[in-house]
Amino acid sequence: MKLNKSVILIAASIVPSMLLGGVVTYLLAAPAAPAAAKPDEEKAAEEKDKEAEADDEFVEVDLDSFNFTNNRVNPGSVVHISFKVVALVAKPQEIKFRDLATKTNKSRVRQVVERIVRSSELDDLNDPNLSTIKRLLREDINKVLARSFINEIVIHDYRLMEQ
Repeated sequence: MKLNKSVILIAASIVPSMLLGGVVTYLLAAPAAPAAAKPDEEKAAEEKDKEAEADDEFVEVDLDSFNFTNNRVNPGSVVHISFKVVALVAKPQEIKFRDLATKTNKSRVRQVVERIVRSSELDDLNDPNLSTIKRLLREDINKVLARSFINEIVIHDYRLMEQ
């Protein structure tokens, strides 16, 4: 009889724990209600709309075409680099930026581009995204213009030739 009481006590303590674990597992593993999924879809659609609007808020301003030689990158060889630079600028600032960057401060902007490219390391020049060069161009051109005009730099028609 004593054995039966201990079995009953053990069972009485284990069964509620098992039931509680099952309820918790069911609640955590239950699929979300379809109504809850709709707001997420709406949020995703709203974010896409905002991204599209954000793209419309910027304009591309062509800064110029550049050709440079970098002798420091690889001693004993010469690296020729050519590319075009475009700045993404907020629409309301386009006219002011275009005037400052391509007329008033054109030579200083070209000097910044030349200094950055000629002092770049081979890894930076071979980076498929040219991330470091783009970041430095954005920061330094904004400094020359004494205002944060540029949101992003785009480099295209990029050619690197080592001799």
